[in-house]
Amino acid sequence: MKRCGACGEEFQNQFNFCPVDGETLIERESDAINYSPTIISDVSLAQRLLVQLSFLIERLRLSWAQFTADPIAFLKLQITEARELLRTASARPYLRNALAASLMLVALVIVSVVIYDRHVARPGVTDGYDTGTLAHFTL
Repeated sequence: MKRCGACGEEFQNQFNFCPVDGETLIERESDAINYSPTIISDVSLAQRLLVQLSFLIERLRLSWAQFTADPIAFLKLQITEARELLRTASARPYLRNALAASLMLVALVIVSVVIYDRHVARPGVTDGYDTGTLAHFTL
């Protein structure tokens, strides 16, 4: 079997070029590891969380050492990195539309909750029943 280095598709040995993207096919070694990217892992959730937690702890250790050495330079670096992240994130084609839609949705939910709350909490307005007088009957 031959494999395309660009798209990863496998083809019979009779082909030399990938029909999908035209790249040269590579002869696949029999002892090569099959790579299959997936979100689901065979490792347990606790082990995956432990890996992420250890990574976070290591990042905090490094950041704390940089912060204690020179807090002003550290903050300037963090602000610069945040600006660069914002600049690259805002370069995505549909970010503004998605952000506007999500903010509109949140605003509509807030307005509907406020309107509902005002409707329910009106003092003295009932659904046609007089709750001001009670009748007592003694037998």
